[in-house]
Amino acid sequence: MHSGSEQLAETMAPEKRTRLHKRHVRGALVRSIASVCLWTFALAAYWMDFFQSYHFIGVSYSILYLVVISHLALVVLKNLTKQLQYEIFSLLINQLEIIGYTAIIYFSGGIDVAFLTLLYAALITYVGVAAPPRHSFIVASLCISTFSVMLALVYFGFIPDITVIPDPSPGLAYQLLILAIIIALLFVVAFISATTANLLRQNRNELYQQNLAMDQANKKLKQEIEERMRSELERSKLQAQLQQAQKMEAVGTLAGGVAHDINNILSGIVSYPDLLLMQIPEDSELREPILTIKKSGEKVAAIVQDLLTLARRGVTIAEVVNLNDLITEYLTSPEFDKLQLYHSHVRVETQLNKDLLNISGSPVHLSKTVMNLISNAAEAMPYGGTIGIRTDNRYIDQPLKSFEPAAEGDYVILAISDTGVGISTHDVEKIFEPFYTKKS
Repeated sequence: MHSGSEQLAETMAPEKRTRLHKRHVRGALVRSIASVCLWTFALAAYWMDFFQSYHFIGVSYSILYLVVISHLALVVLKNLTKQLQYEIFSLLINQLEIIGYTAIIYFSGGIDVAFLTLLYAALITYVGVAAPPRHSFIVASLCISTFSVMLALVYFGFIPDITVIPDPSPGLAYQLLILAIIIALLFVVAFISATTANLLRQNRNELYQQNLAMDQANKKLKQEIEERMRSELERSKLQAQLQQAQKMEAVGTLAGGVAHDINNILSGIVSYPDLLLMQIPEDSELREPILTIKKSGEKVAAIVQDLLTLARRGVTIAEVVNLNDLITEYLTSPEFDKLQLYHSHVRVETQLNKDLLNISGSPVHLSKTVMNLISNAAEAMPYGGTIGIRTDNRYIDQPLKSFEPAAEGDYVILAISDTGVGISTHDVEKIFEPFYTKKS
């Protein structure tokens, strides 16, 4: 907490200076509009012969004086940075305004138009709301002293008595009575203005504190909602992973059982052709059908091995493999030639890193993966396009959460892209499911 003297001596923040300047701009605009209205009333009084020409000229100059000092004050106030300087200059501007209002009262008839002291009341009310409470009483005192000086100057003949009423001017006792009433009313206005301003400030501070408390409550509620949403999302992901694991386990169990049954049947289909080939001559007509039976059996055996791998019961051979060699081998294979025969409008572009790192994996399964990806890419471009095959090295400095978590370390990237129609959102969710296909 700062004492009052420290607050007055400190430099105002730019935001506060901007806010106060905007308030004074609005005040100057209101005073200018009010001055124009007063001038209009003076003009009407002149046309209706209530005012003489010197009345109207005096009021006009007084109003022009008020408009000029209001706008000049804005230029000075904008460059003030100290709180004390700002308050002192504001009171000085109030005094200059009071002189202008007093001049209007004087040229309008002086004590005869005492009702125009409502101009003082309006100024005191505005100051009470916009300035510190003590300023209301200071401005009220300045209004009373200035008005009293004006009456004294008229009474003692220092300035002429400008009256709009032809009757003789009221006596000193009457003028003192009017002055006492005006003093009492102005102090009442100052008290009401200061009290109202205090209530407004207290309510504004309470409202500000309530808004702060509400903002904090809203932030806390927002954090709780976000945490709950994250928890729900994490729970949904774990639930989906559990369901996927259970489904894969069921599929694996089924595939393992089927694979073992087929293996028992295949033992004769794969082994007996070799025995028959040993018994027949090289030029026998039966050799080609028997070789076909043998190759078909070997293909079925490879499928069985895939089923066993899916069931995690097969014997997976992990070797040191270079993906560039596997890709080159496939692109020069009869299978790829056959693919190009069916998709002659598809072009293949490769960007293989010459310094590609070796990896540990199953050559058979990796070759099938490359073959299937390229085949799917070709089928996704029925009207032609380009298949891009790229390999590169990549070091991951922090773990990645993807389909399978990737720990920190060196990795090899295999990217196979195409310019085809793409995969629908529905199908993307199932690309890692076994036996899922859209081929008829």
